[in-house]
Formats: sequence, C-alpha cells, structure tokens
Amino acid sequence: MNKIIKRLSALLVVALILISAMCQVIFAEEAAPEAKMQRAEFIVSEPDENGCATASLVIYDSKFSGAQFGFSFDNTVLQLVDRETKEPSEEFNKIATLYDYKTDAGVHDFKSVGCKASNAEGTLKMAAYGMQSAVSDEGAAITIGEEGFKLFDFSVKFLKNEDPCFDVLDTLDRVYPKDAFIGDGKSQKATSLKFVFPESFNLEKEAVVYEPVLPEPSLKVLREERLVDTLMLNIGNFAAIDDGYLKVIDDGNREVVPFIEGDRTYLPLRFIGEAFGAQVNWNPDNQEITVALNDIVVVMNIGKAEYTINGEKKEMDVAPFIREDRTFVPVRYIGEALDKAVYWDGALRLVIVTANESPWNPEGKAEKDILPDALLLMSELVRDMMLPKAE
Repeated sequence: MNKIIKRLSALLVVALILISAMCQVIFAEEAAPEAKMQRAEFIVSEPDENGCATASLVIYDSKFSGAQFGFSFDNTVLQLVDRETKEPSEEFNKIATLYDYKTDAGVHDFKSVGCKASNAEGTLKMAAYGMQSAVSDEGAAITIGEEGFKLFDFSVKFLKNEDPCFDVLDTLDRVYPKDAFIGDGKSQKATSLKFVFPESFNLEKEAVVYEPVLPEPSLKVLREERLVDTLMLNIGNFAAIDDGYLKVIDDGNREVVPFIEGDRTYLPLRFIGEAFGAQVNWNPDNQEITVALNDIVVVMNIGKAEYTINGEKKEMDVAPFIREDRTFVPVRYIGEALDKAVYWDGALRLVIVTANESPWNPEGKAEKDILPDALLLMSELVRDMMLPKAE
C-alpha cells in the first residue's frame, strides 16, 4: 500500500510540474501595440536652374540611436557637390549636413562615422550614431513617429534631367544583405527604404523601393500574437481562456457556463463583452442591456428579439433571456453585435471568439500549437487546481 501511495504521489508531482510548465507557455504577456515597420526615405528636392538640389535622408516610425545606409547612383546623371561652392566633391563633411535631435530634455547629438562619398564610383555611404546629452528613459535611443526626423542633407547636382538610378548597396552580411538598417543601441534591424524624386522629373517608373525580407516570427511570438483578443470557451465549462489567461466566467456563480439549447450555442453576454473591453450596463427597470465597445453601441432587451446596433434595428431568431442571473445570447448574434469572428469546433464543443480581422485558423501554426495546451488548461483536473473555489 505504501508503495502505491508513493507512486501516486510521484505521479502527482510530475503532473504538477507539467501543468506549471504548460501554464507558463500559454500565458501570454501583455502584448504591446502592433508596431509599424521602421522606414526611411531619401527625398530629392526640385533642382534649381543650375541643376543643384538637396537630397534628405528622413527616418520614420523608428526607435533608433544609429543608422547606416549605402546608396549607388548613376554618376553620369548626378554628382555629389560641395554645399558652398556647388562644385563636385568627395569630402563627406562638405557634402553632408548631419542634424541633431532636440527635445525638451536636451539634445541627442549624432556623430557621423565611417562615411564615404565617391563620384568616381557613384556611391554614398553614411552612418550616424547618437551621443546622448539629454536625459531620457530611453537612453541614447529616440522614438520617431510618422512626423519623421531628417538625419542628413546632401548637396547634389544633376548633370541632366534623368533618373539617377539610386539603389541600395549590397553587403557581405548574410543577416543584412542590403546596406540599410537602423539600430536602437541594443540591436539593429533591416529598414524599408524609398527614393522619392521631384514631380518635374516625370519618371515613367515608380521610385525605387527597398523592402527587406524579414525573418519569420518565432513560434513564441506567433503564440503571443494569436492569443491577443482571443477568447476560448468550452460548453458546460465555468472557465475560459482570455488573452492566454485562465479565468472564471462568473466567480460568484460557477453554474454560469456556455450551453447548447435548441441547436443554438449560448454565451453569457456580459463576460464576452467585458473580455473585449466593452462597457456593459444593465437597467433592471426595463430589463435593457447596453454594450458599448469602441464606436459600437448595442442595445438588447430581455424577452425581445429586436435589438439595435448604433440605432439600426436588427432582429434575432430568439430573444435574450436570463439564466443564473446572467443574460445569455446565441453566439452568432454576439459576434454580429460586437463585430467579432466566431469559430465553432463541434467535436471539441469549443467556441473561439476573436477580432474580425484575425479569425481563428484551425490550420494555422500558432493555433495548432496553442489548442492542446488550451484544452488541457480548461480540463476539469487542471482547471480546478488552477482556479480553486473561494472558501
């Protein structure tokens, strides 16, 4: 008997370790807002009567403390020139103007390093790194949005009104095959780059655009992204997974569960709405429920099939009703009302509600990886261990 007890105890310990490890995987950290891909533009101004113009390197949507770019150009069309004399020059400091970034806290000084200009080769290589003198929580890195930040100006002269054939130089680096990237002091990333020409050039082709091929996100990243705005519920189960976290649908009453009745799947309206950040109000006088989510306002009444979305009248084939002191509505109408995508797995009796723009894909890499963990987490044994009843 003692041997059996010891064996069961050992199995329980192993199970707890597995459960703990699994929970660490499925629980997603609070996801940061989706970041725009950092980008840069090389913008050429309208040439004057002598063909002289300014070409500016502008950084957008980036957190950076340094940037490096290398361009090639047709030297029979364009020359780099001294900004004062407008004569051809290969002295970088006479061709280029490097700008600092000023904030209320001070100035982020940028220094050019390893820069090279060659009219003979038709190449321009530039690199600038921050030497911070301002106090900032971000350290030497600065954050630039859509407003952009002009890092360099270059003096150029067109020998003829033709396409200068700008392109991004190749590198010998396998990670960065093109010489266009921005660093934030911790890492460097390939950068989208666009060459913008004056309208007067009337170029038949569009401006050259370089879009780096980014590495495929890791499975961990895919899982975290997939779990954001994803709500998973099991028929008959008082627990749900919301953004990767196991939660009780109604902590005060564990009889509040999704259920099937008359070939329809019903979900608790308040829990679904609040899981996606909606404000849910109940008026007991007229038994009216108001759900406000972003720019959507939904009004329903108990016992009435008619409801409104932003004042527009709609009708369900069954009316909302109260069970266990909670309002239940068919899942189809919850999706329609809150502008959400609903996925139903009949075999698993599983409902998954997501943002409309990112519906659940049962064949997706992240979805296939998440599902077994989610089902285990919502299973009776694990659920009851993770969500013990309040005394």
